[in-house]
Amino acid sequence: MIRRIPAFLMALLLMAAFYIFAVMMEDEETKRTDEFLVERVELPLTEVMEMESGDARALAEAFGAPIPVPDGALSGQVKNESYHARYARLVLLSGENARVTGIRPAAAAPHIMPPTLSFRASGQTLLGYELLQAKRDGGVVFAMITDDAAFLIEPQNPDDPGGFQLQEP
Repeated sequence: MIRRIPAFLMALLLMAAFYIFAVMMEDEETKRTDEFLVERVELPLTEVMEMESGDARALAEAFGAPIPVPDGALSGQVKNESYHARYARLVLLSGENARVTGIRPAAAAPHIMPPTLSFRASGQTLLGYELLQAKRDGGVVFAMITDDAAFLIEPQNPDDPGGFQLQEP
């Protein structure tokens, strides 16, 4: 039993020596993996000219992010807002099937979400994004958060969120 203790200590010493040698021989230049990463440049929002239009493409361009556009006749506006002392951009869309309110950046979602509603997963997606739902006044209200923006969708028919199309800037 006593003979095993020095053998165990010698094995630990040998492993420590190899570990120290490996760390000292490591080349930092070959470990660099961030050289090939490409990140999207996030420019801060600036104030824009407020606009009203029935053209979905013009609204998406002014908003600066893809927006879900309700089917049917469309009226909408894009305007400047402020959220926690930073610029935010608000889009308001009204269609035959639904009313959509969106805000950029997505971190400003609490600005458009009613504080009395409790959203939960709906099991549905819209344009590839998970829809959250909450019950309000016998109907259903949906919320959708994308990479760039957050949207509140209030359908006219409480059974479905209405027909939507994606409009990109």
